[in-house]
Amino acid sequence: MRVALTGATGFAGSDALTEFARRGFETTALVRTAVTPDGCRAIVGDLSNLGAFAAAAEAADAVVHLASSRSSAESDVYTDIDGTAGLISHWKQGAFLLASSGALLRGLESGYALGKLSAEFALHAGAGAGRRGPAIVLRPGIFLGAGPRRNDRQTLGRVFAAARAGATFVFSSQGGLETFGSSFIGTADFARALGAALTLKQSGDFNVAGGFCTWRELIETVNRCAGTQARFAVRREPPSAPAEVALSQSRSFLDTANFNAATSFAPQQSLEELVEEYVRAEGARQEKPC
Repeated sequence: MRVALTGATGFAGSDALTEFARRGFETTALVRTAVTPDGCRAIVGDLSNLGAFAAAAEAADAVVHLASSRSSAESDVYTDIDGTAGLISHWKQGAFLLASSGALLRGLESGYALGKLSAEFALHAGAGAGRRGPAIVLRPGIFLGAGPRRNDRQTLGRVFAAARAGATFVFSSQGGLETFGSSFIGTADFARALGAALTLKQSGDFNVAGGFCTWRELIETVNRCAGTQARFAVRREPPSAPAEVALSQSRSFLDTANFNAATSFAPQQSLEELVEEYVRAEGARQEKPC
């Protein structure tokens, strides 16, 4: 299979390339700078200027679109929307797989979510033309990973930095302390989900996750693996001191039954394994495994 991939140097890109190589795919990747990640042929460009990548997308058996600015800034959001529309225009055959966001389940609370919803709409509107195959949208939980981009606006990096600084995590209620959290997925698991999704024959929107953790579970796992001593506080008032932090005061659970049934996908990375891998990458691992 010939795959045209965007976002190869992003948070989950290197794992995607590893998985595609394992499956014997021939991958052409769009990259912003003159680097060639392992496992692909690289073409320099971006979503606003596809250049030679446009021809690669037209010739590909599948297009996998992972790239995003992850910004809520209006200019970045519209660049993402326009760039996705341009990429879809070069989709000629096979599947088009879009990495969206589980944040959409919380509503359009940010420009980032609006951009993802717009990309989903454009993809489904363009499906079925000519020899195009299925339009597949994956909505993952929060990413947990230990790659070079592990601290690029990722939840685990934020939690680790705060825990290492001895922060107190503030929750609005005792019930929130026990239940607020999010579905999550490791980057290697997400790459396996991408490979599994490319076997689908029908269009659809699918949630993908490796599990669910409360914020308390995540923080306590970081404490255990890194030897940090982050604390908890329950009160209605928001954080008021520099050493206080509040994560999203919500519970974001993704029902993944449809995707797992359609593809037989089974996650392999546990929360503790993912946190330990991250802490090891930060050089802060305890002598005893967590």
